[in-house]
Amino acid sequence: PRGQNSSLSSVLLQIVYHLSAIYFLVYFLATLSLIIFKSQVLSYPDANLWLDVCLLLTAAALEAARLYCARGILLQSETSIGASLCLTVFSVVLSVYFLVWQSYVTRADLIANGVLLSGYAVAGLLGFFTFARFTRSEVTGQPSHIRRTARFRAILSYSWSHRPAGKPVPRDPRNKISNSRVKRQNRN
Repeated sequence: PRGQNSSLSSVLLQIVYHLSAIYFLVYFLATLSLIIFKSQVLSYPDANLWLDVCLLLTAAALEAARLYCARGILLQSETSIGASLCLTVFSVVLSVYFLVWQSYVTRADLIANGVLLSGYAVAGLLGFFTFARFTRSEVTGQPSHIRRTARFRAILSYSWSHRPAGKPVPRDPRNKISNSRVKRQNRN
């Protein structure tokens, strides 16, 4: 059994995000080089050239945002991991564009996008399992909003038990048992 201070972060997911960042840098440079090469060698329509370059820059911005949101693994934040998963979906759509709908798709495009999509699949699955673990913790078996409420109440009960002498204890309308104790404490 795990203790109350156990970590919920996924080391494997952290490694996958780190490798994804390195590979995306290589992918971005390779795809940009291929677009330049195809525009010089092949009759590449100007409108499609600008579309491909803009979508590649959009993919780079999405990847940067996705990796920034992935810091939620270390923070154990459900919101950050959820945002990272949503951005992964958009990144997959852009990768599929470069794999299927680009003006000219070369074998190098197929290989580069295939590896990128495989990385997104692994990161998506691990991210989903980590997200599920954060929202439904193995530590307490309770949803995160209940854990947060319990933590808040523990902080409040600590502050109530260490109040200055002579000050009445505030009542909690939701808790009838502790309210009877509060009445007894206020009488003394």
